[in-house]
Amino acid sequence: MGKRILGSFLMMMLLFMVGCTIEEEPMPAEEGIRGIFSWTSSMHLEDLDTFIKVMDHLELNTVFQTISSSADVADVQMFLERAAKENLSVYALTGDPSWGLDEEGESMIRRIERMAWINEHVPKDHGFKGIVMDVEPYLLPEFKEDQEEIMAAFVSGLKKAYEVAKSKELEFIVCIPYYYDHWMLEEALYEIIVEASDQVAVMNYYVGKELEHLSLEATYAKEAKKDMMTIYEMKPPGTHGLTERNTYYALGFSAVEENFTAIQEALAEQRIHLVYHDYNAVKELLGYE
Repeated sequence: MGKRILGSFLMMMLLFMVGCTIEEEPMPAEEGIRGIFSWTSSMHLEDLDTFIKVMDHLELNTVFQTISSSADVADVQMFLERAAKENLSVYALTGDPSWGLDEEGESMIRRIERMAWINEHVPKDHGFKGIVMDVEPYLLPEFKEDQEEIMAAFVSGLKKAYEVAKSKELEFIVCIPYYYDHWMLEEALYEIIVEASDQVAVMNYYVGKELEHLSLEATYAKEAKKDMMTIYEMKPPGTHGLTERNTYYALGFSAVEENFTAIQEALAEQRIHLVYHDYNAVKELLGYE
């Protein structure tokens, strides 16, 4: 009798220990974004196979794709269908500096509503996952004289657009330069990260200083419990005024990956994603031209 009781007790303890082991097993980590900006208005329809090869070569899983306001819906659907087949997430990439002057965010909202409409006309797993606003109001000639007023209008418009994006179940990502805080625009930066986006994509175009230039943005993102992205420029020096200090064109992809790994280690408590800029430059560097 005593042996049976002891045996039952030991069996219960064993089952308890196994149960604890199962419960404590960590959940697999959610796959991070590895993305690329694409300003190719044709959506690569003339050569989708090459587009897929570029994505596979760098193990990319996300494309931020510009969608022309005049793009044929059937073409957009074709691109989305192929991306879904390849397990790629697609975000609509859009924006213009002039949109930063509109405190109602009407131009941004129109683009959001158009992408939401397209999503209603494709299978649910084929649609846009979100929208990326690349507005850059600091490119306006009047920005230097009226930067606080313009930034206030920009942030106001972003907040309104963000609410619409949420109502349409679209992620809302905002592109920002790394230097808003250098221009004493910390308050606007805080509002963009905490109140006007699901996450920011930092145009971190200063080789070797990426971590330093992410410090404040990462602090705000951590406070808001939001992810963020760091973008690496791959265009050649001389393009749009780029110099060697702005681009990894000469240093190559291994240098990008090494830098990104160092950022991840330094910002271990902040979820951060890697993004390349842009598709045409990357395609050339990989030899797919």
